Amino acid sequence: MTYYLGCECDAPLIAYSSTSPGFYVSQPQVIDVAAVLAAVHQHLSFPVIRCLGSRSGCGCGFRCNLTGFIEPIDPMDAECIEKAVKQQADHDALVAFLRSLPEQTRPMQIYGCWAGDENIAPEHFRTCSITELASPDFAFHERELITLSP
Repeated sequence: MTYYLGCECDAPLIAYSSTSPGFYVSQPQVIDVAAVLAAVHQHLSFPVIRCLGSRSGCGCGFRCNLTGFIEPIDPMDAECIEKAVKQQADHDALVAFLRSLPEQTRPMQIYGCWAGDENIAPEHFRTCSITELASPDFAFHERELITLSP
């Protein structure tokens, strides 16, 4: 999954590190950046568009309601617990990043889709607070447009 943030301010970039993977913020990492941005601008009418990534090197490390993305946590399975802790860290870092941005004149938005599907219209819409993104019960949806309330 790829998650795009639309905002009015020049949101800083955070480099991805393969030696210490974690949350990152980038420009779209595609061959034709202009085409992807044009497609994303259909859904996010903001001057600044950023890609939000997780420890996986893309958006797949965030909780998403697709099959295989959210698995029940077995308290006896150390690997499962470690994955949930890392996933939560990505969500916590996303919230910290969003809170660090200057106040906007209108709510920021996040659009999530598979890479290559940026021109497909959102199918799910919701408004939630930035804090809700870090809730262990929060999960993104494919082709979802989220409006972030203060």
